[in-house]
Amino acid sequence: MGELDRAPREIIMRYDMSRIAPAERQLEIQRASALIDAVDTENQSTLLKMVPGEGWFLQSKYGDKAAFAAFQIVQHADPSMQEHFLPILAPLVAQHEIDGQSYGMMFDRVAVSHGQPQTYGTQFRCDAGRWRPYPIADRQQLDQRREQMGFPTSFADTKAYFDRSPPCPQTTSAPPSGMKLDN
Repeated sequence: MGELDRAPREIIMRYDMSRIAPAERQLEIQRASALIDAVDTENQSTLLKMVPGEGWFLQSKYGDKAAFAAFQIVQHADPSMQEHFLPILAPLVAQHEIDGQSYGMMFDRVAVSHGQPQTYGTQFRCDAGRWRPYPIADRQQLDQRREQMGFPTSFADTKAYFDRSPPCPQTTSAPPSGMKLDN
């Protein structure tokens, strides 16, 4: 399930959509999104049936690979599923049963879905063909928060990665609640 979740997303991130004629680009994005959505729906349904009694797939019991795959499936779910698991996952970070970086990504994703600034600077959006971060709370303390959660890179390094990426596929969706993007 983890491989099914990850593979199409990796391909899309690496593919330079600028090589496709603008009229066809949106159609290709819709086709890819439909395939990803179908896999996500099946994975999420299956995962919910498998959640153990303790509420999560603990690394110490199920292994890093299973815990990470489960996390990725929830990370790509709708905000209601993410919100369901956030309070279960929060104490598991301190117990080293879940990766802090992964938790930070989901925490940011939920905040952005509610039109709130993100805490760890993990969520980016395509804007005029370039990846731009959603607003970030308290930028002065950002790298300190990232370090506390185990992020291996600074925000500047993460942003530089996105800046080096091929042009992103512009979509017509707006940021939540009229939110503006950071530069």
